[in-house]
Amino acid sequence: EPHPDKASLAEACPACTLKRKGIYVPYKGKNERELENRRMILSAMKTWKIKLEENVIKSALENTEGDALDSILAAYAAYRALQKSEDDIPLTEGYISEGIIYD
Repeated sequence: EPHPDKASLAEACPACTLKRKGIYVPYKGKNERELENRRMILSAMKTWKIKLEENVIKSALENTEGDALDSILAAYAAYRALQKSEDDIPLTEGYISEGIIYD
């Protein structure tokens, strides 16, 4: 659980999340290929213990710019970062200046 006297900062990188999961594919665009890639990503997310409402899935599929899917991925990454931050990982100098990528 976050400590009330300590600040937390998380920056989400949807592409990094997909790369860590081994499913980084082009999904932004109006072509059938990008639509199929959005479908594949959303299908893979079911194995991440994420339940998405049908209207959210529909928005993620129809949004060709990728903002809807990016938002879902960012929310997942933030959630995972908060879970991992509970482990109180000691930060070395490199992490203090560059941060940690959670998956």
